[in-house]
Amino acid sequence: MQGKMKQVLSRALVSLIFLSAVSGNFRVNQAQADAGDIILHASDGGSSSITGTRFIINSDSTAAGGFAISNPDLAESKASNALAAPTNYVDLNFTAAADTFYHLWVRMKAQNNSYTNDSIFMQFSDSLNDAGLPDYRIGTTASLIGFLEEGSGAGISAWGWNDNNYGALGSNIKFATTGNHTLRIEQREDGVTIDQIVLSPSTYLTRAPGLLKSDTTLLTATQGSSAGITPPPTPTPTPTPTPPPLPTPTSGNFKVSNYNIRSGDGRCGTSGVCPFNDGVQNCTNASLPMNAWGYGIPQTELRKLNDPINSSVLALALGEAWGCGSPTNVQNVLGWRYASRDYNGTALVARYGISGTLAVTNVSWEGEAKYILGADVCTDSACMAVIRIYAAHLGATVGDIDTKVQVEKMLAWINTQPHADKHIITGDLNIYDAEPTVDFACETPTDSLALPVFRNAGYIDSWAATQGTALGMTGTLNKNGCGSPNGAAWKRIDYVWSKGLTPMATNLFGVVPAGAYASSDHNGITAELSYVPSAVVLPLSINLPAGNLDGLKPDGVTLFGWTYDSDSSSVSNTVKIFIDQSASYNFQVSSQPTAILRNDVNTTFGITGNHGFEFVVPANFRDGLPHTVFAYGMDTTYTTKPSPLGLRFTFTIPSSTPTPTPTPTPTPTPPPAPTGSCVTVTPSILSLYSGGPSSSWKVTITAPSTSCTWIATADQPWILLNGLSVTPANGMGTAVLKVGTTNNTTGVTRTGTVIINGVMIKIKQESS
Repeated sequence: MQGKMKQVLSRALVSLIFLSAVSGNFRVNQAQADAGDIILHASDGGSSSITGTRFIINSDSTAAGGFAISNPDLAESKASNALAAPTNYVDLNFTAAADTFYHLWVRMKAQNNSYTNDSIFMQFSDSLNDAGLPDYRIGTTASLIGFLEEGSGAGISAWGWNDNNYGALGSNIKFATTGNHTLRIEQREDGVTIDQIVLSPSTYLTRAPGLLKSDTTLLTATQGSSAGITPPPTPTPTPTPTPPPLPTPTSGNFKVSNYNIRSGDGRCGTSGVCPFNDGVQNCTNASLPMNAWGYGIPQTELRKLNDPINSSVLALALGEAWGCGSPTNVQNVLGWRYASRDYNGTALVARYGISGTLAVTNVSWEGEAKYILGADVCTDSACMAVIRIYAAHLGATVGDIDTKVQVEKMLAWINTQPHADKHIITGDLNIYDAEPTVDFACETPTDSLALPVFRNAGYIDSWAATQGTALGMTGTLNKNGCGSPNGAAWKRIDYVWSKGLTPMATNLFGVVPAGAYASSDHNGITAELSYVPSAVVLPLSINLPAGNLDGLKPDGVTLFGWTYDSDSSSVSNTVKIFIDQSASYNFQVSSQPTAILRNDVNTTFGITGNHGFEFVVPANFRDGLPHTVFAYGMDTTYTTKPSPLGLRFTFTIPSSTPTPTPTPTPTPTPPPAPTGSCVTVTPSILSLYSGGPSSSWKVTITAPSTSCTWIATADQPWILLNGLSVTPANGMGTAVLKVGTTNNTTGVTRTGTVIINGVMIKIKQESS
């Protein structure tokens, strides 16, 4: 995220420099285009350039020529990709030279200055991407995306110039032939207005024609009716049938690598010795502080991928590939044939190029975009065969449920793509197994909820398959107070997952001694795999324990809850309790078996045995200050696999609160079955019209006192209670229950029910 913000600031600085270079201000018609610059006024094509009803020409005194093309805001959903045969679009004709890099700029404004009204799809009749391959073409679903807002939270103000990237300089394009070409503009978000388009091989190749916000720049058209030059219309090409994908080899091995490159900034060590400044985005001006890229440190690591031992590395997935660590800069270091542009920092670089076009999707649930990039990567210089490789960078905004949903959406999309039975997923996924045998400072003692999603779908974790219990930590380097020793990597969050292939070996690169400066804050990972499917039968499904941390009992000092392992539902399992920092075993305050009979739990799940637990908060946490407790149920078979129990619970206990006097444990008396009489629930109906999950669906449970206990259950596996599927949530007294769903890809509306002490909530979710 830091790298992205630097890119926004960097682009803003470029705009400021350009301002000062033009007499201190932008002014109407101030810029003189070079002979090769193509400047179009969007309205020049007139109504004949518009197909369908969604785009209109409107009078606008602030627009070039006094007119602009608008797509009024009708609150329509954002499209995921361009259409091969759209019914609403704008076609603009122009002439351009072949084998020349052009940079595309568009001046736009968003209705109500809203970021939900600020993007368009753009296609061309015969465009080539920056690798020289056919891409972004009319008649396909591939496109460039024109954005107005420069980054998450950057804001929008009236007219502004931007290109085809979000947070950094976009990619260039070429054309296959010299002569007439067509630019097609298609709706991605409605509410967009456009007045000027620039394709520049020189003047604006690396800088915008005007400001990102509140722009008043009006360029003189070089083509179109405003310029007195109207190129003949380019016939819309007949869509070429998509050829079947190339085959994947059936024998031999290959390698794939992943590296979160941290914008090329590097990472200074905890020891304090560092030749570069890892907080700047300067890698060219030696008179100013430079980052690690400016000192050639990340480049040294990258060049190792060209060593003879790594000659079979076919692709490199990049994370945080902004600024100095851009895909183009990485490609120039490696000398490989193909590099995608970055999608919010995620990119793919391929030694022998790719076959076909890059497939891209956004799997974000909440927060910033999380892109997945997929391509058929050539396995040889002649590209006679391919292996499907996906690059990903995931991350949570509100907790583990975020990454779980992102993985579910990613795998559902991959199942619609070529080679769904044989491919690689690699990247910084920000999910990881706990390492309970070692006390790492800052380590989170829990599996991510996303890991079972991979395992249950039949994917193999290359590191675990080849290294066994070796730790394999990849992040985060040189975080002071973390790692063992201090500054060492302390979590394994970079992965190479495979399906239909056999992992043979793995290794880390970019590794430095603990506390030393490094080329990034991540270690990279390389995996060698065989094209032959794995013959090993893996335990694909691990049912992690269910449970809940209910809260404090009426005595004010005793925490209570329950947990059970569905694979051994009659057997007690272990619960581990942490206070204030779940990220370190140094803060574990209890590890105990479930020894209390909970008839309410047994009745709900149809199980037997003791599954309840109680824990008296130690005196040092009874200080009148807020503390947060975390509880984890441990699997009875896979004893290193914990599961978080319900939501984190925050308590404040006055310092004068005494410890309860222990009393003999009587024979447990089953508590009365919960009834609906002690709670009211609102709302009683949830109609979830979006296809994906959300954290904003909350149900309020109102109870007269903490003596009123309640249990919530769901009757469908796609309903999530407090982030868990078909796992009851329970508690005492008034509370807020978070209700979510998995993505509905069934194609039909589905319904389900949540029951809280007999009170029913009807849930309706339409298909995405």
